[in-house]
Amino acid sequence: MAIEFTLSNGGQLEFQSGLPADYNGPILRGAIALSSRTNIVELVVQELTGEHYSIRFIVCKFLRQVTATANIHGRGLYSYFMLKSGLRREIGSIGKLHLRQDQFACFFTEPTLCSARFEKDKEYRALDLFYSPGLLEELIQFFPEIGDVLESSSATLLSGRTFWALPCMKEITNQILNCPFDEATRQFYFDLK
Repeated sequence: MAIEFTLSNGGQLEFQSGLPADYNGPILRGAIALSSRTNIVELVVQELTGEHYSIRFIVCKFLRQVTATANIHGRGLYSYFMLKSGLRREIGSIGKLHLRQDQFACFFTEPTLCSARFEKDKEYRALDLFYSPGLLEELIQFFPEIGDVLESSSATLLSGRTFWALPCMKEITNQILNCPFDEATRQFYFDLK
């Protein structure tokens, strides 16, 4: 997992492998974990990568108001679910998004720059999902509108807005973050989710 996180003062966060010793939040089983703790931020990122997708769970708290920038590195469909707190994001190819707690947005994009503004002393939790073009092609038979998205040469915010997560979506999110299975079964479980 390669993460570059640049803060509004121009500084870049340095990450350590693994979860912090005092971490007590949800664990994405089988994921690679990175963490950063400075006088500005406490940040934990867990990422699980499948053949055609990735799941990234982020928990962070900034000790002062900060705008952070990062890169979206791959072409594909992205879904951002805000599990705790709201967040204002700007995706270079899409524009501004305001995601409230329990809301999500889905968008298709080429590699682009993104930024987010974090408020002081507020904990944020988000689940970010990436679907590769290869996986999307497999899903066209179930969701024909995905074909139009893949054929378009421009970035697209699906349905042009953010949505409230349905109870069944919250349940799937909880199942992902509380997966009870061993390594052999876990990958199949995540593939189905």
